[in-house]
Amino acid sequence: PQRHFAFIRPSIPDFRYYDIYRLRIVRAVLACMSRGLNTLIFCPWRRFVEEAAIQAKKEAPQFGLDPERIAPYRSGYDAALRRQIEEGLRTGRYQAVFSTNALEIGIDIGRLDACILAGFPDSPFSAWQRIGRVGRRWDKPAYILFYAMNNPFDRFMASNIDAFLDKPLDEILIGVDNQELMEKHLPYLVHESGGVPPPELKPHLGERFYEFACKKMADRRPVQHRKPHYLRLSLRGGSGVQYKLMHRGQELGTISDAHRFREAYIGAIYHHFGKAYRVLNHGADEIELEEAEPHLHTEGKFYTVMQDREILQAVRYAENLAAYYGRVTVFENFTGYKVIDTRSGEVIDEQDGQAARPCTVRAFWLEVADPSRCARGLDTTGLLGVEQLLRIGAPFVIPCDRHDLGTWTKTAPLPVVYLHETVAGGIGVAEKALQTWPTILQMGIDIAQRCPCRQGCPRCLQPPHWPADADGPNKQRAIQLAQAFIELASSAPRERYDPDTHCWAPWPRA
Repeated sequence: PQRHFAFIRPSIPDFRYYDIYRLRIVRAVLACMSRGLNTLIFCPWRRFVEEAAIQAKKEAPQFGLDPERIAPYRSGYDAALRRQIEEGLRTGRYQAVFSTNALEIGIDIGRLDACILAGFPDSPFSAWQRIGRVGRRWDKPAYILFYAMNNPFDRFMASNIDAFLDKPLDEILIGVDNQELMEKHLPYLVHESGGVPPPELKPHLGERFYEFACKKMADRRPVQHRKPHYLRLSLRGGSGVQYKLMHRGQELGTISDAHRFREAYIGAIYHHFGKAYRVLNHGADEIELEEAEPHLHTEGKFYTVMQDREILQAVRYAENLAAYYGRVTVFENFTGYKVIDTRSGEVIDEQDGQAARPCTVRAFWLEVADPSRCARGLDTTGLLGVEQLLRIGAPFVIPCDRHDLGTWTKTAPLPVVYLHETVAGGIGVAEKALQTWPTILQMGIDIAQRCPCRQGCPRCLQPPHWPADADGPNKQRAIQLAQAFIELASSAPRERYDPDTHCWAPWPRA
């Protein structure tokens, strides 16, 4: 089948960027519908799905289109509702469906004509998975539209189409020693194998998981005729804890612990299948909702703090710059929210709050022992710039989804820049970063230097939220500092970390 690609570069100012970007996606969907194309729209996050579907339904009548043929789709809906939407796509009841990656795999609907990528997916592999949902008919062309968002990854892909169309599929990076995930899977392995897994399962489980299971099951007997509780393991994310969404005693769906913290805090406006609800309170395993005005919107205020827990590996250069790999605890903190009237953009209320969500993950970090011995540019702005160079360079060097990673910088007591994983226990990205960090930084430098901006912008160096107490981005200062780090790594004498003594030891001779 013929697939026609269109890549649209963003040219939208930062002011109300996402409102205008969402409007572009909605108008593209309505244009596809007016031409009789059955359209699947992949959106960057759950909230975007809901808000874009609401906006499309609202605008459809002015273009002579039926709003009832538009639907959102994402995780968190109950099984009956998801089946209803999937069947509606097959039968033609729904002509346009806004979805997260929940519809990326597992469906085979031959009548789909157009795929709109609202933002580039987490990896080229995911992009091909989504594109493959359309174009199943040999007698009709299919159309793929990619609307780049205002971030370096999307900008790079929109400006370098061949890097996507001709790029080999990524290898899969799996952290086989992730004890946190092995512990979650163990009860199900025990239940299905009837106890200690037999030796013939070892090639399928892998040596580490097999030995872990055998050790844990020593002198233990499984509970008979009882399955492990399903809430212990979720295939939708790292957190297995799920909460019921309740409205007037009726269960609407579920939400994970991570999404509850960021999207369903008390007072939040939460959208579910095109309707607005306000979060009233949290129970032990459920969240109570009430109906809310459709024009209301809330924005939570969050900040992150990180604490080192355990060094697993490390290298020091010239007794000054050290590169670490280990375990850290990320504290995500909630401090309140704003209530916004979307009709005017006015903030009509602000509420304070206080909550924290800790998560232990794997991380890579760079630490400077003596800032006076380092190159010029070693200040808050320079360190924040190096943080962004790591952030934008990593997905191009290590096979990973960009949402697998987070970054953070601190300046006291010593300057430290972190690149941490977001999956509990890690998948091996941070460990790989310890081996490849000079290459990652160089890739970030190359991307930043190709950008025509002078100081740094969302296309190359500026994160979504630059710290309010720091000077604006300075691309040259960041590049200068990163190049000094790379030079140290290539030429300075090295030492290795000895975990037995917690000391620096001589580098092994070749």
